Amino acid sequence: MTVGAVNDPMEHEADAMAERVMRMQEPVMVQRKCAHCEKEEEQAHRKPMSTLIQMKGDEGGFEVPERVSSQINAARGGGSTLTGETKSFMESRFGNDFSSVKIHTDANAVQLSRQLNAQAFTVGNDVFFNEGKFTPESDSGKRLLAHELTHTMQQSGSVRRLVNDRNVTCRATGLISPNLTGAEVVQAIADADAEAIRILQNAEDTLQNALNDAIAGNPADPALNLILREELGLDLDNAGNRRQIQVAITRIARVRTTLESGYLRYMCRGGNNVNLVGCAATSCDGDTFAFACPGNRLVVLCQNFWDSPNERAGTILHEVFHIWFDMDHGNQTKSANATCLEGFARRVDGQAVGDFSCAAGAH
Repeated sequence: MTVGAVNDPMEHEADAMAERVMRMQEPVMVQRKCAHCEKEEEQAHRKPMSTLIQMKGDEGGFEVPERVSSQINAARGGGSTLTGETKSFMESRFGNDFSSVKIHTDANAVQLSRQLNAQAFTVGNDVFFNEGKFTPESDSGKRLLAHELTHTMQQSGSVRRLVNDRNVTCRATGLISPNLTGAEVVQAIADADAEAIRILQNAEDTLQNALNDAIAGNPADPALNLILREELGLDLDNAGNRRQIQVAITRIARVRTTLESGYLRYMCRGGNNVNLVGCAATSCDGDTFAFACPGNRLVVLCQNFWDSPNERAGTILHEVFHIWFDMDHGNQTKSANATCLEGFARRVDGQAVGDFSCAAGAH
């Protein structure tokens, strides 16, 4: 195991997130990356997450003795879960479900923390605290806990993102056709949201790695470059396209972090002439799966969304491109077209996208 350096971008991110959480009066949008460390994080070499320890302390960047690593691994999965007011406070501000996070405060956790000279440290979903440092009733304790919870989000893909049920219009009544309770509707949207995040993260990472390789002078992967040309009209082997490729990566990342934040609101099923602030009245008709208005965080879901489970994730990520970037379906610049960006992300994930593609031209 390796202890992350104290100046690691993920430490900066955790500090920034902890401060943001402490400033919040009520839940607001949470971005995954801190603005001042995005450039650093692009260049950071990250250790495999299963061997990385992130800690709050004055030291870092060293290998953990094998004996201590064994003790940490033996303790993982034990501890207790967050409960009550503390769990509610953190989940509402992060927009994340921390049910699988384990808190360790026993004598073993104290001893391990002392051996690492840490106030607290995190490995995966396990957070270990030194003596007297787990004090979530105090401001300093909340700040430290928020810092470590950020590390669980950074390290573990098993921390499930939440769609806040207060942001779903039919949370109390549910739906008919399909017959779903309010809780089932929220869960279905949350599942689609989590899948959309996964698709976007894969597209972002794949394209960024490919761009880095191209800049280094390596030939592009033919299959990926074909998808890029067909969907976004860009070519990794064309140096003149690389700035626009980076713009596309940035846009994909913005949509992903928006979904991760729990910022969106959902109208469970729209009808005719739905008024959204900033746009003309719009209806759920024909082949419409959902619609949204630039600058408005409400996504209106249509019957097609519920009738087509395999299209739900793509629908949600598609609409966020509209919200952030005012992307017109008729835009002939593929890299500025929501359908093209959806098609790119899903094809990179190996999905058959049918009409949700710009391979035959911008939609």
